[in-house]
Amino acid sequence: MSSYTHGGFQQISRRVKSGNLYPDFEDEEIIEVLKISQMFALLAFIQVAIEVKRDDLVQVAIGKLYSMGLFKKKN
Repeated sequence: MSSYTHGGFQQISRRVKSGNLYPDFEDEEIIEVLKISQMFALLAFIQVAIEVKRDDLVQVAIGKLYSMGLFKKKN
């Protein structure tokens, strides 16, 4: 994530055009960052739910991760 936000290669390669800096993010890249952010939020929520022994909420959050297409269930 640092490369997207703190001047890393990902950000520099998108923003430098003819020696000037411009914002230039594709819609797919914005969606990717949003999905990763959602994943981190759900993983943090799962940890909190585990700590308070709410397995029901853990299962709901895991289901949301799978429904987002971020993980695939093993067959």
